[in-house]
Amino acid sequence: TVTVRTEEQLEIINNYSFVSNIIIDYNMGDVSDIRKRTKVSKRIILGLPYILRERDEAEIADRLLHMECDGVLLHNIDELGMLYAIGYKGMIVASPFLYTYNNQAAAYYRDIFPQIIFMAPDELNDQEIEISDIGYIRKCYGYQPLMITAQCFHKNYGSCPCGKLLAFDDELGNKFYAKSCCDMCYTVIYNGMPTYIKPYADAFFSKSLSAVYIDFSIEDGKDTKHIMDILDKDISISATGGHFKRGID
Repeated sequence: TVTVRTEEQLEIINNYSFVSNIIIDYNMGDVSDIRKRTKVSKRIILGLPYILRERDEAEIADRLLHMECDGVLLHNIDELGMLYAIGYKGMIVASPFLYTYNNQAAAYYRDIFPQIIFMAPDELNDQEIEISDIGYIRKCYGYQPLMITAQCFHKNYGSCPCGKLLAFDDELGNKFYAKSCCDMCYTVIYNGMPTYIKPYADAFFSKSLSAVYIDFSIEDGKDTKHIMDILDKDISISATGGHFKRGID
């Protein structure tokens, strides 16, 4: 499962056979048009905004009712409530922001939506995942979002160049990136160093994993292809070793 946030990323990852599910950012445009440009075998999942504001709820709900997607990715409990209110029956993928630290939390969500699938919270270690019966999808690559802030860094200091990536350092010289989502008016702050866990490493797997996902965010086309080529090789090694037996059903 691969998340993309730009047309360039989408065009590149569409060419890799190991990709079964594509999560597209909410602001990427018409879903039916994107489906026409992707391989028939790949499912399209709509990634909802990190923040759901009341002013946007009616528009998003209407889009969900009429979209041509195979499922949705949600990030917060407000979006879960919205799906419940409109009687949504399709596939639901809960991001790490919708916390499911244990079996009891997962059971609560599944009482409402039996079809919900969970991405593993980033805070869980290998042992905590191992003892779970949830069937997590686990991230093997991506820049870690550290904070979602309901303001625009650019507007604070002048004009707002929509979608522009802002790089900055802390007092220790550590690099961070900020990417504005202007349509919904919030900013995502990313760690400056991406995380990569080899998907064939023994520590990566447990009985509680059902699949892996790749999270592209601030990468350009060159970086996206470079990462996908590495994953193509590593996932082939993993498949040969018999690790991957299930995906998103």
